[in-house]
Amino acid sequence: MVIEWIATFVIILAGVWFLTEVLQATWYETVVTNLVPRLLLASVILTSVQVAVHLRIENLLDDGLPFLIGSGILWVGCFWAILQFATSHALGLGLAGMLLLTSLSGLASDGLQGVGRSARINTSKPARKSVRTPRYNSAVMPFQQPAAPSKEVDPKPEPAPDQTKPK
Repeated sequence: MVIEWIATFVIILAGVWFLTEVLQATWYETVVTNLVPRLLLASVILTSVQVAVHLRIENLLDDGLPFLIGSGILWVGCFWAILQFATSHALGLGLAGMLLLTSLSGLASDGLQGVGRSARINTSKPARKSVRTPRYNSAVMPFQQPAAPSKEVDPKPEPAPDQTKPK
């Protein structure tokens, strides 16, 4: 849980910082005052909600749809109230940032779930051998290189039969 929270926090902090730093300077020609505390506050809020609700790319549109809508409202609110974007910019950046950063941080935290645990291999059953059959009539066979014609010269050619000898 702690590793998941840290991985999610780092990804969301980096993404929100990039969006805020670059786009605030580009669109408004100003930088938000007290940017670091605002970024930390927004990132802690967004990370806590994502870890608590367990939003992942797999469940965004089926089981987690109500949480997705609530999370979208929260992301837009953070970009609007905490990071001081204009309403239309906060709406677009909040939703785009939520979809992108939620997916990335979910993938990273899912990949880090087994860190620190020893892998256990079940040795009570023998390993199953995979069955692979060749594809004989396939137009393209994987990893098959076309055979080049051999251009080797015979070192000693066979002597021609002697036609002068009587039979």
